[in-house]
Amino acid sequence: MNPRFKIELACPKCESYCKVNSEERTEEFVVRGNKISISGEVDVCANCGTIFWTDKYDALMKSAYEEYKKGNGLLSSDEIRQIRENYGLSQDLFASILGIGSASIQRYETGAVQTPVYDGIIREAHNAPQLLKLLEKNRNNISPKDYTLAKINIERNIGPRISPLRGYLDYELINNSSPSLWNGNRVFSHEKFQSVLAHTLFRLLNKEAYITKLNKLFFFIDFAMYKAHGYSITGLHYVRWEYGPVPAGRISYYLYDYAEELGIVLIRENEREDGISRILFLNNISIPNTLNADEMEIVEEVLLKIGQLSAKALSGKSHKERAWIETSPNEKISYSFAECIHIA
Repeated sequence: MNPRFKIELACPKCESYCKVNSEERTEEFVVRGNKISISGEVDVCANCGTIFWTDKYDALMKSAYEEYKKGNGLLSSDEIRQIRENYGLSQDLFASILGIGSASIQRYETGAVQTPVYDGIIREAHNAPQLLKLLEKNRNNISPKDYTLAKINIERNIGPRISPLRGYLDYELINNSSPSLWNGNRVFSHEKFQSVLAHTLFRLLNKEAYITKLNKLFFFIDFAMYKAHGYSITGLHYVRWEYGPVPAGRISYYLYDYAEELGIVLIRENEREDGISRILFLNNISIPNTLNADEMEIVEEVLLKIGQLSAKALSGKSHKERAWIETSPNEKISYSFAECIHIA
């Protein structure tokens, strides 16, 4: 028998060593109270079909955890590891800087589900200046040698005159990105996004709009552009959320926050019965227009046809699009659906 392969395992049901078969199964896992079904190959008892807890079953369980993270806006294991490695930090040092246990970081990078509180702490590490503050805060728990190493590595990630918000958006939307069906064959452009935002607000009544409305208008503008010319205007990806497509998914608010940081818009929060809503006002009408003639034509066409619809009406309209109907919740929407987009 080749020692590299196990052909028999102890089956708790048969109470004996049994031969092992590999089968495709769909297993249901309960993650933080949520039922998640995952399909894949598992090892089973050849006699009774009981599933053995081998690496294959472990991989299915980790996939369920990753699905839960995605559906609840938590960082994936790969994203957590990428943040840490971006600074060249070991798991122990990274954990010490954040002020959490090294074992927790190790578990989160190998599939365990982090709490929303810890997710927020780790997410802040995207922002190099914020990580420097945490380094100073927890300096007493770090050796002088490790402190110096960490400070040098973190400071290397702080670019000149680039705001933390801009750096975070670049990390999420531009770094390691390439043209694809997910971004409309164009890498995200801050300048294009800001030009569309400013022109859209300028053309709307009272030069203001709720973010929920702007999200849908950006979707129709980018997909109409792709339908007509084979590329999007902004280079944004869109995620299928309950009330319609959302640009950049969980980080969409940061796009508007950065526009406010640049003085392009002002953001006000309004309390409503269903929660707090954010409304944007055009603050600077003199920003450079980076849109070409084709792009301007599409923006004007979309705003003329549906620009005066309410956020609720635009949400209902987006729900009739194949792009929303045929995309699973919380998944990115492919620009291949642009061919059947309806603007009128």
